[in-house]
Amino acid sequence: MNDELRKQIADEANKWVEPGNDNRSQRKLAKKIGVSEATLSNIRKGKWESISDSLWNKLAAFFHQLGVIKHEGDDVWRFFEYVPEVEMVQDVLANAKRYQRRAAIDGPTGKGKTEAIRHWVNRDRSNECFHILCSKSMNPKTFCVNIAETIGLSQIATNRYQLEQDIAEKILTLANPIVIIDEIENLSRTCFSAIKALIDLTDGQCAWVLSGIELHKLMRDGSSKAFDAFRQLQRRFPVQSYEFLPEGIEFETMKHILKDCGITNHHTAEWFQENVFDYDALKNTVKDALRISRKHKKEITREFMAHFFTPKRRLSYSKDFKRAA
Repeated sequence: MNDELRKQIADEANKWVEPGNDNRSQRKLAKKIGVSEATLSNIRKGKWESISDSLWNKLAAFFHQLGVIKHEGDDVWRFFEYVPEVEMVQDVLANAKRYQRRAAIDGPTGKGKTEAIRHWVNRDRSNECFHILCSKSMNPKTFCVNIAETIGLSQIATNRYQLEQDIAEKILTLANPIVIIDEIENLSRTCFSAIKALIDLTDGQCAWVLSGIELHKLMRDGSSKAFDAFRQLQRRFPVQSYEFLPEGIEFETMKHILKDCGITNHHTAEWFQENVFDYDALKNTVKDALRISRKHKKEITREFMAHFFTPKRRLSYSKDFKRAA
């Protein structure tokens, strides 16, 4: 990481912190990023000698999610806030928080749900927005521990029942909290009973948002198998509370993103529309296309994409690239 990017990160950290505002304090920022307050203080003061690249990368990732800096070498891709799915996700979150409602976000993989959530939470100034990213290794207790740590509990109980009580008590001290359970499809069936318990303990005084792939089907199938937690959650999250994200990428959105990345040819945009169907794939394809274009000094056209991005050609290009390296 070069010094120019380090200076930009330090400047953004200083802009984020507002003296006298507990919700925009240095301590809060350090906790959001996942570094020590001493580390953040040294970065803000320009004392960089003992700061490792891994710590700098944590700050870079945080401010990249906010859209205020780019990763080193990332000269084309950023967080595109005008993407319809981003607007949908963030509108759900804002409304749920404002009215302390329960809501759900159901969308295919690669639609940017998690990135949109992270960006919205990271911009929050209230310190009452909590993002829980689920993993397959979680059991009900580790799931609750993750929530407890995220909301800032100083002492973590050793049993699940007390954990749920402590989490609820902490949430009820907040003015307008929201808890977002993301990538919920990764959770085991037994974890859903913990979600149901926490929602009931904070009913009407906390916004709860569930987000995942085929979430409505997951709830419906679990309910049809007579799993109590699913049946009760299905009642608490009726289909009217869901935002269903569409498949694919709208052509106008595709063209807008490509234009922002320097790809303006209409026929090239048509190739992307026919071959790329989610934002994660779009990001990687755009970056690869620009890299290959620079290497071969060729314009990115429909013919260029068809030549370099067929399965057979990608395999041979990869081999040639490694051999040249």
